[in-house]
Amino acid sequence: MSEEVPLSLGQLSVWHDIRDLPARRWHEPNNAAAWRLPPGVSPAQVRTAIRTLAARHPSLRTRYDLHDADTPRQLPPDADLDEDLTALEGADADPLSLAADLAAEPFHLERQLPWRARLLTRDGAPSHLLFVKHHITADAWAQELLHQEFRRELTAPEGRSPPRRGPPTSPRSSTDPPDCAGRPRRSTTGRTP
Repeated sequence: MSEEVPLSLGQLSVWHDIRDLPARRWHEPNNAAAWRLPPGVSPAQVRTAIRTLAARHPSLRTRYDLHDADTPRQLPPDADLDEDLTALEGADADPLSLAADLAAEPFHLERQLPWRARLLTRDGAPSHLLFVKHHITADAWAQELLHQEFRRELTAPEGRSPPRRGPPTSPRSSTDPPDCAGRPRRSTTGRTP
């Protein structure tokens, strides 16, 4: 995208929910996460993984023209990411509380990228990535995909398999309904279509 474009339908939905909020509530659409890092990961590996995600997903590099509240627009994604990965020492800190504190700071979508990350360290070693993003950038489902891609970048950069499409998977529970593959479908009238 090399020029301003209208917001997507999902972005418009978020925008209509937030556009009239007073400044003291601008943080409300922020989502926070604390992603545990594998042991032995270096700050440079975390920084590279984050930059790879931002390069792959334009919404992580997009700012917005919000001057006209009735016709907000996406600005072209920034070509380069100069986001610094600040480290926070937190030996006894709760990662989720720190992420929530980070989410309490609003994004200025016209001037800032719609996400931020901090590297939580314990005794100098990286332990968690605190990741906060504005809901206009990605919903909770997409945030989980970003988390999965981030983990892949940390554990198998370059040689990773392509990202899986579709909702994140979770193990089946014994209370889940049985797989219905191969069974005839029934319509709402009770007849087989």
